[in-house]
Amino acid sequence: MPHSLPRLRFHPLLAAVLLAASATLAMAEGQADSPVARSNIAGGVTIVPDRIIAEGLRASALLDAEVYNGRSQQLGRVSELIATQREGRLRLVFVDTGGFLDIGGKEVAVPVAHFAALARQFVLRNATRDSLAQYPEVSSERVTQQDDVRLSRLLEAGVYNDAGEHLGEVNDLVVSREGVVTVVILDVDGFLGLDEHRIAVPLQQFRGLDLRMVLPRATRDILRDLPPYRGR
Repeated sequence: MPHSLPRLRFHPLLAAVLLAASATLAMAEGQADSPVARSNIAGGVTIVPDRIIAEGLRASALLDAEVYNGRSQQLGRVSELIATQREGRLRLVFVDTGGFLDIGGKEVAVPVAHFAALARQFVLRNATRDSLAQYPEVSSERVTQQDDVRLSRLLEAGVYNDAGEHLGEVNDLVVSREGVVTVVILDVDGFLGLDEHRIAVPLQQFRGLDLRMVLPRATRDILRDLPPYRGR
C-alpha cells in the first residue's frame, strides 16, 4: 500500500474557503460594496458561511470515531489525528485496537492514505483485526516529525494576535473529506470572560496549526464585529 497522501481533489469546501480568504483582496480593489462582503469581513478577517462548514467534518467528532473494514467489522477507535503544522494536512490516524473487553489492545499509527474514506466512520477496506495487530505499537504522545501537530491538543488552544494579545480559544476544527484542516472555529473573549462570540475563520488566515494559534492583525473588537457562527 502507498505510504503518502493521495493527490487532493477539487472539493466545494476547499473552494469556498479559498473564496472567503480572497474576499479581503476584493475589498482592497473596491469591490466590498456587496452585502455579503460587508457582512463577512471585518478588519481584514474573513469568516466561512455556516452552510459551507456543514459540508466538512469536525475534528472533535473524528477523534474517537469508530474504525471499520469493508465488511463492516469494527477494528477499533480513532485515538488521535496527526496533521502537518503548516498545511493542516492529515498524515497519520492513531487507532486504538481495543482488544477483548478493552484489554490487550494497542495503539497503532496508520497512514491516512490507507483509509478508503474519511467520515464519521473510518474505513480500512481490506483490514482485519489480525492485520491491524501487525502494525507496530506507537504512542500518539511520540510525534516523530517536527512539523507534526496533534489535533486533540489544538481543541481549546489559545488564539492570539501577532502582538501577543489573547483573543480567545479554539472551539473546533473543520476537516475536509480530502483530509485537510480548512476552518478554525473559535470563541472570542468576552468582557471578564463572559458573553463569548463564536466565529469560523479560514485556516489560511492563521500562521498554521500550533498550540498557540496566531491570527495576525486581529483584535477582539474586530472579531466580535464579525457575524457569529451558529452551527453546532
